[in-house]
Amino acid sequence: MARALIFAPFILIAVAIVFTVRGAKARALRPVADRFSTLAILGFVLSFAGALPGIVLSHVALAEIKRTNERGWGLAVAGLWVGYAALIVLLPVVVAFLGHFANN
Repeated sequence: MARALIFAPFILIAVAIVFTVRGAKARALRPVADRFSTLAILGFVLSFAGALPGIVLSHVALAEIKRTNERGWGLAVAGLWVGYAALIVLLPVVVAFLGHFANN
């Protein structure tokens, strides 16, 4: 059980990299519009300020980019990476913070 917990982050990162590379290859085959997706830019920027708004906007941007062939796929994926990483880092901190005040 402990070994599974140790290797879980590495497995998750490997799966994420595989899907990112597959998406990049699929995007390379389609013509891309000249416009950048505003949602991709906002999702990337907001993933640094707040994890959840950045994640939501980046997912919406990916759906929009798939539909309209706008540029910004890399920004949306980077927004997802940064947002989920921030969420993984901040979630235990928030739980510990709330647990500390619940015990006092």
